[in-house]
Amino acid sequence: MALKSVTVRAVQALAPGESIWDADHKEAVRGFGARRQRDAVAYVIKYRAHGRQRFYTIGPHGSRWTPEKARREAKRLLGLVADGEDPADEKAQAALQAADTLRRIADEYLKHARKKQKPRSYAETERHLLIDWKPLHSVSVFNIRRRDIAARLAEIAETQGAVAAGRARAALSAMFNWAIREGLDIAANPVIGTNRPGGAQGA
Repeated sequence: MALKSVTVRAVQALAPGESIWDADHKEAVRGFGARRQRDAVAYVIKYRAHGRQRFYTIGPHGSRWTPEKARREAKRLLGLVADGEDPADEKAQAALQAADTLRRIADEYLKHARKKQKPRSYAETERHLLIDWKPLHSVSVFNIRRRDIAARLAEIAETQGAVAAGRARAALSAMFNWAIREGLDIAANPVIGTNRPGGAQGA
């Protein structure tokens, strides 16, 4: 382990298993470093949380993460630590949210809807969620925005008509309301506030 400025030259000079920790300049961030494991170099921070020393990987050295960008991110993360938060917990939560895609939540909602809706209504709900909203299936429900929904509604209205788009909108809104009641910490139903197909505004 060496204490020295984390620079591109210093990072590239690391041998497998070696690490450096930021020091020796006015912008140095204590706890920020870089380490090489095999062929890859990763920017990391070390800190104490819950009474234990922990390591958190910011990201690999490369096109996104330069020493300067990684140092700024390290400063932000260590600020969270100073406020009593644990970046590792934040990362785990983000991973869980990423796994909650629209398709996954739609599948869970459809199990509920099958028990509550009449067969004809359920078939329509299933069609809207699994076919009409398929372009958003891979997106986390935490990342779907009103603009995403409005754009897709416009596409449905153009290809299938305003009535079909309105029903697709209602099915998605019902799914989000159910998901929120199930405990998903979504700030708000993103369907609310989008225009109803045909030009009217509505919830």
